[in-house]
Amino acid sequence: MDLNTLSNCVNLINSADSLLLFGMGASLLVARDVYLKFTRVNKTCYFCDDWHMQLLHAKNSTPKDVALAISYSGVTEEVVRCAKEAKSNKTPVIAITRFEASILAKLADYNLYVATTEVFSRIGAMSSRISQFNVVDILYSAYVNQNYDECVPRIVKTRFAREGEDITWRI
Repeated sequence: MDLNTLSNCVNLINSADSLLLFGMGASLLVARDVYLKFTRVNKTCYFCDDWHMQLLHAKNSTPKDVALAISYSGVTEEVVRCAKEAKSNKTPVIAITRFEASILAKLADYNLYVATTEVFSRIGAMSSRISQFNVVDILYSAYVNQNYDECVPRIVKTRFAREGEDITWRI
């Protein structure tokens, strides 16, 4: 992972009004994970399982938002269309995709690459999904580190502790 690209992505997310999440299939699971993580630290995110709603979010995007388009192949039609719509609104696009030339990689302003280890005819997205989760964890951790004083209290506040469980020692 290129550290300058990661830093630029974190800065974009930090300054954005909202984070728009696009993904289908296994990449949708990764987008949901991004949504849960960033919502926990009170970063406004838009995520929907329904592709039409993702497209509406893209069509309503502004230059003050940031789009995170997740597609291992980089050619998933729905994700590419959302990224194109966001770009047409001058919304910066970050792609999480494989390390190969693709429509999405060329379209994105920033690419956070995962290793190219799975063929398209794979039975199930396994290593690619795990790699995407890893990239998301790095992106989220970098965001939290940059906003430590605001994020850590939110993480503590939004933790679902069991009744009687003391979590203050973990701060």
